[in-house]
Order: sequence, then structure tokens, then C-alpha cells
Amino acid sequence: MDWRCLFKLRLFSVERDRVQRKVCVGYLLSGMLTVIAILVDHHRPRPAYPLASTIRVYCMPQWFGLSDPAMEEALYEIASMRRFADFSLGSGSIPDETTILNFRHLLEKHGMAGRVIALINQYLVSVGYPG
Repeated sequence: MDWRCLFKLRLFSVERDRVQRKVCVGYLLSGMLTVIAILVDHHRPRPAYPLASTIRVYCMPQWFGLSDPAMEEALYEIASMRRFADFSLGSGSIPDETTILNFRHLLEKHGMAGRVIALINQYLVSVGYPG
């Protein structure tokens, strides 16, 4: 990952921290979050991670060109990615590559993968991030 990607992620993390209380992911995705939550509930073999965090973990590989194993490793190694997804090393577990893969496949199977990314990218452009 080059320095521009890390810089963009850091800026995004700072903006997220500033705006998160005003514009939550639930408002941004509204009904889509409900549908995703229902899908996840029906396909959950074990306790789930918070849905907003899981969606953030789903988006980061799309934005930074990471594979599922690389995303898992990045969550352990890169503090800004961990903060963006609202995970910490001390307070609980971090999704493994299989969990990331299964969530991505679930969204793709039900035709929601592209819509999630499009809505989030639309929001980023609306708050001033280049498209």
C-alpha cells in the first residue's frame, strides 16, 4: 500500500471521527442496512461483528485493492484501518479472512455489493472527497 492510500485512509478516519455522530451508517444506508441485517441473521453460524464495522471492513479492500487475507492482516497491522472499522486489539476479536469473504459473498449473492459501495462513495463525494 503506497503512502497516498495511507494518507487518504487517515484523512477519511479523521473525517469519520468528526462526522460519525451526525451522519451514522444507518442513516446513510437506511433500509439497505435492515435488509443486510436480515440476511446476516439468517446466515450467521457464530456471533456476529457489529454490522456497521463489517460494512466498513467490506469497503476497505474495494478502495485499497486488498485481498481478504491482506484485509485481515491490515486490521492487525494498520491502526488507522482498525480505528476506521471500530475494532481494537484489546477489546475483542477482529474478523478473519473467511468472515470477510463470507460477508462479501453474501452481499454479492443478493445483489447488494455494488449498491453499498455506490452509496458510500456518493456520500464521500458529497462531503468533499474526490471521486
